[in-house]
Amino acid sequence: MANLKVYNASAGSGKTFKLTEEYLLLIFKNYQQKKYRNILAVTFTNKATEEMKTRIISEIYKLSIGKISGYENLLKQTYHFTNDDLKIAAKFVLTSILHDYSRFNISTIDSFFQLIIRAFTREIGLQAAFNVELNDHKILEKSVDLLFNTLDENNELLKWLIEFSDIKIQDGKSWNLKNDIISLSTEIFNESFKSITPELLDKIQNKNFIKEYYDKLALIEKNFKSTLSEYAKQAIDLIEKSGLSKDDFKGKKNGFTNYFYKIYEKQDFKPTQTVLNAVNNIENWYTKDSEKIVEISEIYHNGLNQKLIQIIDIYNSQSVNYNSAKAIKKNLFTLAIIVDVNRKVREYVSENNLFLLSDAAKLLNQVISGSDTPFVYEKIGNTYKNFMIDEFQDTSTIQWGNFKNLISNSLSEGNNCLLVGDIKQSIYRWRNSDWNLLANQVQYDFATNFEKQNLSHNWRSNKNIILFNNHFFANASNILQNAYNAQNNLNDNTINSAYENIVQKIPEQNINSAGYINFTFLEGENSLWKAKVDEKIPELINNLLEKNYKQKEITILVRNRSEGNRIVDVLLGANNSDKFPHKFKIISDESLYIKNSVSVRLMLALLRYMQNTNDNFYRVLMISEYLKYVKNNTVLFESSMQKINDKSSIESILPPDFILQQNDLLKLPLYDLVEKLILIFDLKSIGRETPFVITFQGIVFDYVNSEKSDINSFLKWWEEQGSLATIKASESQDAIRILTIHKSKGLEFDVVLIPYLDWTLNQRHTHILWCETDVEPFNEINKLPIFYTSDLVDTIFSKYYFDEQQKSFVDNLNLMYVAFTRAKEQLFAFLPIKKKIEDIKSTSDIAWSVVNQHSDFSQFWNKQENIFEFGEIPDKKTKQIEENSELQLSIFNSNINIYDKLRLKFNSLEINSFTNPEMKFGNEMHYLFQNIKYADDIVTAVRRMIHEGKISKNKESEIIKELETEFKNEPIKSWFDNSWEVLNERSILLKNGDIRRPDRVIVKDNQAICIDYKFGITERKSYINQLNDYISFLKSMGYKNTKAYIWYYSLKKIVEV
Repeated sequence: MANLKVYNASAGSGKTFKLTEEYLLLIFKNYQQKKYRNILAVTFTNKATEEMKTRIISEIYKLSIGKISGYENLLKQTYHFTNDDLKIAAKFVLTSILHDYSRFNISTIDSFFQLIIRAFTREIGLQAAFNVELNDHKILEKSVDLLFNTLDENNELLKWLIEFSDIKIQDGKSWNLKNDIISLSTEIFNESFKSITPELLDKIQNKNFIKEYYDKLALIEKNFKSTLSEYAKQAIDLIEKSGLSKDDFKGKKNGFTNYFYKIYEKQDFKPTQTVLNAVNNIENWYTKDSEKIVEISEIYHNGLNQKLIQIIDIYNSQSVNYNSAKAIKKNLFTLAIIVDVNRKVREYVSENNLFLLSDAAKLLNQVISGSDTPFVYEKIGNTYKNFMIDEFQDTSTIQWGNFKNLISNSLSEGNNCLLVGDIKQSIYRWRNSDWNLLANQVQYDFATNFEKQNLSHNWRSNKNIILFNNHFFANASNILQNAYNAQNNLNDNTINSAYENIVQKIPEQNINSAGYINFTFLEGENSLWKAKVDEKIPELINNLLEKNYKQKEITILVRNRSEGNRIVDVLLGANNSDKFPHKFKIISDESLYIKNSVSVRLMLALLRYMQNTNDNFYRVLMISEYLKYVKNNTVLFESSMQKINDKSSIESILPPDFILQQNDLLKLPLYDLVEKLILIFDLKSIGRETPFVITFQGIVFDYVNSEKSDINSFLKWWEEQGSLATIKASESQDAIRILTIHKSKGLEFDVVLIPYLDWTLNQRHTHILWCETDVEPFNEINKLPIFYTSDLVDTIFSKYYFDEQQKSFVDNLNLMYVAFTRAKEQLFAFLPIKKKIEDIKSTSDIAWSVVNQHSDFSQFWNKQENIFEFGEIPDKKTKQIEENSELQLSIFNSNINIYDKLRLKFNSLEINSFTNPEMKFGNEMHYLFQNIKYADDIVTAVRRMIHEGKISKNKESEIIKELETEFKNEPIKSWFDNSWEVLNERSILLKNGDIRRPDRVIVKDNQAICIDYKFGITERKSYINQLNDYISFLKSMGYKNTKAYIWYYSLKKIVEV
């Protein structure tokens, strides 16, 4: 019988190895049947997809040429292959896949869903030429604008928006109506909202229905308040007619009688423990020395105690409905607004023939649930017999619903399927992932075919790291489970179940490995203990570097961007002091945002100024960016501020071309304008800025191809979306990585530092729960948006509150698990000391409880220093080779001007109206020489340029003949023989971040020759200075025997520097 195998793959357990193993076992069984065509392997990211494809292809290749592979013995044993048989089979499989690559079906879940959607365009009402839209926020923003444009004719919506604004004001929250509505309306992409039936959506859009529903809620609220208020009034009358006051009773103004006054004034209805203790207990009504004991006793027996009982009975019987009505009523207009926005979104995508990628899972659900599986396969042109889903803990309910039907069909036909996941690494619930699917639902859905296996070894971490995590999380999950149960008076075991397979085994090869863990607890409130961390982090990193660790072996994990920014500031501050011998190099999310580039900031300031040339604010902004940050001339900036109102004086500071061409510049298309600004302000000469400038150009190019190309629209879009763009950093750089825990998932690092291991376990931000109920009249809308607060405990939605709290607890414990398990050799964490823990509320509470209260850790706990320390920091066995002070980059390997690079890509050098023939010729020749390593490459390089449309076919023989003639002359002939290692257009990164890029460097033994091509007809002294700099750089990189030449190609002249 076919089984659905479910692998529990804890961190470092060899998940990718196991997936590859299972895939190879499938395709090598009757390998001539080309079974890869009928396997669908699904991952969640493009990176994971490429990694899995590469792993499988590389292993098949090894097997095909007889190289050692970790899968060789298994395949031989399983299918009784001889060595030759296995090589023949592997060659056949490899050739088949490479010649039929489009059916090598390893893809992201979104790609697979799109494949089916495109096959069913007619059935789901899409036009054939629809466009897939990835940017939900952009569509949402446009739809909200369209909705606001209808307010004049939509009075009910206007009232709802006013009501929504009033609630925000009453809650004391700042608000921007449009941004608030956009933020709120992101709920339409939530799977819970998507599950609302069309019939209910129509009902909610009926303004009369909403008004009637609202009136029913208001009536429940009114009746509850008025009933309690009437009884409270009767109680107060009894007290006052007896000549008594609140002060005569025990507790006076804080006593139980104050409850009557609060109810009467409709301030608070929930009885306190003091009130409950007063019921049927006259001793709690007065003090022993009271002078009013007799009067109080009389009023007790004459009806006041009975009134108290009646009030509490009413509260107990009606408060849940009252609190529920209050919670729904507060959010009812929210629901109405969300539904109206959703309607506008649907209208917009339909009118523009768009398909939202976020709709794929839901639409596919409709397709698959309404069709036989064979029909689905017929439509997409392929039949899948085996399914493999990676990172299953990140799957959503709707996504699982789609796969469930396909897997069920596969199993019924005798084909095995596979799921791999780990509940402990589920940290993307905000993307609709549901770890309960892996925990319970899959086994429930496939009880008779379910086979669960645990990948029990940790192949990533050293022994002490594994042991620590085993014990820590076994105790931590139990502590958190007990805390959850105690807070909510429950007897639940879900959290413990999620961590039941926490213990990992140590592979034999790692049994002698060491590993070091250090948790340092610091005294002080939030700002104080974090300030102490900021002092310790540079010291710790410096110590690691002294022990021969490379900077790239150290990673700092943070909870959010603000913590990352703080650490960046700390390390940059340390670099500015003389305290540490090492200068820290940093790669962080923040450092990669292009909005932080001085060149990009200048271009944006220039665009704003050009739209508002008479506005002093934009003038100051432009001058500030240009002088202070691009030119590093603070003195000139400060003096220019004295003349800020003198437009002509200010403009004299700027490049003349900018002032002279300003009117012409404004007539240019946006993309050409940006390119021209780069040229005028010579931004290409700031080497360290090159990747940021190129990325910005790409963003502008993409923008003008899909949006309005005017400056104002672009600047508005930039503020809202474009400013989030980043560049990609090379992972080979020797620099400390600063990552959020979410972005670190799936990665591993030698040394992990967690500077601020203290975040709340429960949700801090307000968010919406989508709740259902059978209770009348609330069930007239069977899917309601309710804000997550502790007030829900006393409503009909309490189960949703408890469920969300539990999931939030697991989310944050999982974040700890992901962070801790990234470490291979060393793990450091800093936390605040917890003098007394009454309730588990934060990750630091958990850590403090574990290391203080459990015997597993007692021998490693230094109570005096408040440090937990397990293992020793090892020195690296050998001193790392010193890095060159200049780092070579291979990313930007072209010397072509920034503004020409993209144009070359689009096969047109003539597009730039500012480019003169000499510049055009120089660009063409630079590109040609870039592709010539040796003399034998001339023909290939010329034909490549013809093929790419950069030069015409009729010039081919002329150019080849000219080059071959030149290459026969010395020293050119010797420069292009194949005895040299050639580095064409290779970047050199300097200490200060600048980049230099020689045209050609050739290296042999300890000798380096630098050649710079000049295709103009002018000799300049600056060229010699430039080559002298190149010589200096090469010598500092270890090439003692160094020469440099300028080759004036058009002048047929070579100058040795």
